[in-house]
Amino acid sequence: MSRCCCLILMILLGMVAGFSGCNRAAQVLGDEAVFNELDALYTAVTARRMDLVNACETRLKGLKESGKLSDAGFTQLEGILKYAHDSEWQQAAERLHYFIRSQRKPSPA
Repeated sequence: MSRCCCLILMILLGMVAGFSGCNRAAQVLGDEAVFNELDALYTAVTARRMDLVNACETRLKGLKESGKLSDAGFTQLEGILKYAHDSEWQQAAERLHYFIRSQRKPSPA
């Protein structure tokens, strides 16, 4: 019985540790233009305006190419954009909201 309880506890602890690490949002870097674009994307998604989503996507690609948006951040945003392209607006909005709230803006110098 004691072994069984220990095994279950270890499995549960492993799951908690795994989930806490997997759900972290990538940081986008500290450029204000990126944060402004994330706000614009959130507005586009919540308005369910694909034309605005596409415009944001184009600008985000430009920010990535110029080095202002991290590769990891862009990859996560691509997943969010896919939800929008598939008209899964609620899912896109929820994930984008979490992503934005998870960003750590740099302290002003």
